Amino acid sequence: MSTIIGQNSNGPTASALAAENSIDHAVMAVLESTKGYVSLSGLSRLSGASPDLIQSFVMNHPEKVRTSILRDETGGEVYLLNTKFSGIKDAWNAFRYINSKKY
Repeated sequence: MSTIIGQNSNGPTASALAAENSIDHAVMAVLESTKGYVSLSGLSRLSGASPDLIQSFVMNHPEKVRTSILRDETGGEVYLLNTKFSGIKDAWNAFRYINSKKY
């Protein structure tokens, strides 16, 4: 079971839910505006939230944010908005990347 910051034995506190809702809007706004791949540090910088909070949000909401099979230049994960076609887009871009390095 994942733990939300500010959760007590009765469930999440109002301030924890407000913070998660704020992060939700910030991350989704960044992903919608970039329409591409964004690293954890990029999401953090553009949304104004800490990398730990963004990582927690991404892990808890795979229905909203897709973790790409591609990696950034340092080997870190990159993320994109999870849409109906984002899996196809991700696989196609990975295929193109591999072929560009192969030939």
